[in-house]
Amino acid sequence: MKHTQNIRQMINNVVEDEHCMASLPGSEQNYLKAMASVTSRNQPLTTRQKNRARKIIGQLDS
Repeated sequence: MKHTQNIRQMINNVVEDEHCMASLPGSEQNYLKAMASVTSRNQPLTTRQKNRARKIIGQLDS
């Protein structure tokens, strides 16, 4: 269960970081914002949603 917490935390951290968000295309910014609002309502993310969020966030590290 800890792993789920990590992806939620990662999404929230990126959404709150304006510099990170500015480096993403608009569609990916909107996707992460949508995922952040889902997690803020304590709803679970599907595996596909988590994987897409990880892929987007992974681009930031490179």
